[in-house]
Amino acid sequence: MKDKTLFKILKWCFYIGAIFLIMGIIGLLVIGLIGTNFKLFDVTNLPAGLTITSEGVINIWTILATILVIMVVIGLFWNVANLFKNLENDKIFVKENTDILRTVANCLFVLAIISKLPEFIAGVMSNNYNLSFDFKYLIFGLIVWAAMKVMERANLIAEENEFTV
Repeated sequence: MKDKTLFKILKWCFYIGAIFLIMGIIGLLVIGLIGTNFKLFDVTNLPAGLTITSEGVINIWTILATILVIMVVIGLFWNVANLFKNLENDKIFVKENTDILRTVANCLFVLAIISKLPEFIAGVMSNNYNLSFDFKYLIFGLIVWAAMKVMERANLIAEENEFTV
């Protein structure tokens, strides 16, 4: 009974976290719409001065990259919440949990690649290239992937035990 309460609390924490992240995306969109003037490239003083500025480029593209990262984190949170929901309902050795863990591992692998994307885009816009990779997401992804493989094997054993009389 105590575990079910803990699973319920954790489930709702992750659902609420996903909802707050969705609100964050809405806030970023509002800031992006208000803070930029919808010009990807503003060409001024041509041909006399030949001045080209890129006002608003950093805001639009970094905001879009940040939204992409947040969307992957929302998917991660939502799947973890669904895993806790299954644990709360005593669905432990089911294929759905294996699929959820696979999705969580994939989200972590994707985050390892794209989590530094907003910083990279901002650096490109200011001619400061710094391509980096986030290894902590890769390590956590490998741990979750290993747990998913254990869960796959446990599901096979549970199915075999179910058919044994």
